[in-house]
Amino acid sequence: MATRAHHDFAGDISRTEPSLAVIEDETDTDWIGQWVTGLGFLNVRFPKATTRALTPDEVELYDGRLVEAGNGLWTIHIPRDDEGGGQ
Repeated sequence: MATRAHHDFAGDISRTEPSLAVIEDETDTDWIGQWVTGLGFLNVRFPKATTRALTPDEVELYDGRLVEAGNGLWTIHIPRDDEGGGQ
């Protein structure tokens, strides 16, 4: 879950409430990914200091949910510890 976010082209795309982000990479200080919902910017930097792992309740809430994005529906799949996901 993240609030602070920066995109090289769009600038500050932070949110006031914690929102779900997909993380694909990292640097020493940032997670790199994208918001699950919104304008669809890729390679967004989420500072590690203001981003946290999902709580067990949030995993239950989001895992398996459908999200409409781009030209289709996507199922959110959150890896569990036994799948190598680190939750």
